[in-house]
Amino acid sequence: MHEGISISVIVPVYNTEKYLDACVASIVSQTHSVLQIILVDDGSCDSSGKICDAWANKDSRIQVIHQENAGVSAARNAGLQAASGELISFVDSDDVLPLDAYEQMLNSMKEKDLTMGRMSLMEEDGTVIAQEQPFPSGQFSIDDFIKELFQERRYCYLGFLWDKLLKRTIIQNQDIRFDPRIRLNEDRLFLLEYLLHCSSISFCDAVVYFYRQRTAGVITSTRRNQTVTDSEMTVIDSFRKMAVIAKTYSEELYYIVARKSFESALDLCSRVAREDVRKIRQIRQFKRENTRICLNDPNIGICEKIKIVGHCILER
Repeated sequence: MHEGISISVIVPVYNTEKYLDACVASIVSQTHSVLQIILVDDGSCDSSGKICDAWANKDSRIQVIHQENAGVSAARNAGLQAASGELISFVDSDDVLPLDAYEQMLNSMKEKDLTMGRMSLMEEDGTVIAQEQPFPSGQFSIDDFIKELFQERRYCYLGFLWDKLLKRTIIQNQDIRFDPRIRLNEDRLFLLEYLLHCSSISFCDAVVYFYRQRTAGVITSTRRNQTVTDSEMTVIDSFRKMAVIAKTYSEELYYIVARKSFESALDLCSRVAREDVRKIRQIRQFKRENTRICLNDPNIGICEKIKIVGHCILER
């Protein structure tokens, strides 16, 4: 039933020459072959751009966009601008897909606005080391999904884009794009905006994505720095934008986002260098504004509110 459904696969590429061939090979070999594969070379300094061009010469479904380095959000926007498929998939250029990933997700998606599959972690050399647990049976509404996006009670994290198929018409009609200034947490922000215009979702209880844990990845490198990086600081902008969206959705979600924002502020506080005065001020302001919101949350008990206040009193 889904043989003719076209999928635009958007792959931001930046200095991943070591992994890029394996990534693209896993896409072009999909059992569902009606694909538009958009490789966005985001100003790579290694041979990644040439590898993209070589693949385009071998497979007519591949389109390459070369641009100056502007970050993953700008690269994904460029891919969305060029996309023509009915559905959208995002893939990182150092990861790989099981060969039946799109077939499995399409079997699950049917008439839904979004489908989500399971993800496995693999070592840098490609060895699979962990797999997400099967999805629980039963209904999962859009409202439940949006709240779980921040609460992370039933799942670890729903905000990745790699393990999902999305409808291009929703993205285009609602003019949903990535904020190029935001370098981290941009995927959750994009997904939140998308979910507001969905009426139904489905789960694909199969592994559809292999995520490579790299020692030199963006997240890993920021954790090893002596202070919070400028890229990590954009998490604050992301949460502030999500708070604005949440407030228009429901008071409950607004409080949920505030609590997650507060937790993010605590994490930043624990890692920022003492001499990084400017960032300390920005993080503290972010923490205080979410403290005020959390203290008004009727769903947070008095003991928890005392702990929240304590975190502000004991600022280092």
